[in-house]
Amino acid sequence: MAPKAEKKPAVKKPAEEEPADEKAPAGKKPKAEKCLPSIMNSFINDIFEKLAVEAAKLVRYNKKPAITSREIQTSVRLVLPGELAKHPFPRAPRPSPCSPPPRRPRLGRL
Repeated sequence: MAPKAEKKPAVKKPAEEEPADEKAPAGKKPKAEKCLPSIMNSFINDIFEKLAVEAAKLVRYNKKPAITSREIQTSVRLVLPGELAKHPFPRAPRPSPCSPPPRRPRLGRL
């Protein structure tokens, strides 16, 4: 039998040290920051298109000549889910039922 060759112990190379701060260099932006404005722009354009299409359908159903704020509000309620559909519309302050109606000045008499 032939003598066995001796195995040499594996020598580990020292691990390359990574920089302590993991931030990108000043000249380069991370990939997520580069494409985020593009993603947001696509999202907003998509929502706008959905709302416009829904408002146009409402106008056609009701045989109106133009899109008004009422159709936009209704399309928002139909397209957006749950709580998102409820909050974008401010409520006008309503007079309390106990307060008297406002007085109108009389014209013609002095």
